[in-house]
Amino acid sequence: MQLALTLTADGAEEQLPSNKSAAGHTLELFGNFSSPNNFLTEQQNTQYFAGLERQREAKVRRTFASTELSNKSSMLFMKEKQYMKKVIVLLASISLVVVSCESLFPHQVQVKFDSTSFYEQRSLWKESEMMNYHYDLTARGFIGYQGTIFVENGMFKSDISQSTDDRIEGFLDYSTIDEIYATIERSFLKYHNTKQSKGRDVYYTEIVVEYDPINHIPTKIIYKYHSHPNLAVDGTFHYEINAFAKREPSLRTFTSPPKNATL
Repeated sequence: MQLALTLTADGAEEQLPSNKSAAGHTLELFGNFSSPNNFLTEQQNTQYFAGLERQREAKVRRTFASTELSNKSSMLFMKEKQYMKKVIVLLASISLVVVSCESLFPHQVQVKFDSTSFYEQRSLWKESEMMNYHYDLTARGFIGYQGTIFVENGMFKSDISQSTDDRIEGFLDYSTIDEIYATIERSFLKYHNTKQSKGRDVYYTEIVVEYDPINHIPTKIIYKYHSHPNLAVDGTFHYEINAFAKREPSLRTFTSPPKNATL
């Protein structure tokens, strides 16, 4: 039986001698070798253990370097995370400052409104001298109304509402055509060319009016407004006027009392 052993010492391979017969010989890899027949010398044994020690130290260094790199990566990640938190806080602070500035420095409001058509139709309505009429009014919003308005001698006389919950008292600004025109004009002048705050104020941005080209009355009125996203606005901003018709004034019949009657 032949035995060949290759050892690595200092990174070099060395072929050790082998015997054809291993009988009667004692193999001690890690002891002292006094017999000339043993094929590992003491010097080679020392070199072998020195190589193992260097390999162990190299492995320890690689492990330490890997651990140090992992720790550095973790520290870098934590620093980036803290930096992003600071950036988010800074952006939030800037947003608050912007909102505060808007509240401190109101801007000029320009209400979009076709004033030319408005005053033309209003003038034609006045020329018609319509004093007795009725129409259906529909108001949509937080508080609504639906009913028929009766006007006599240019003044509101009565109404017939579609529901007992609908009260004309809340919509007297729309109880005659003249009042409707006046209300639209007041709404426009109230906010147009005024200073308003985007952060806290509610104001009109546009007033849309459609007209009846024959009777020259508004048939649809829509108020568009600005408000803060977190602010709930209660109001009625959509009106419709339909079924407009002229009517004769009511006549009161007075009966003369009898001649012998005591007054």
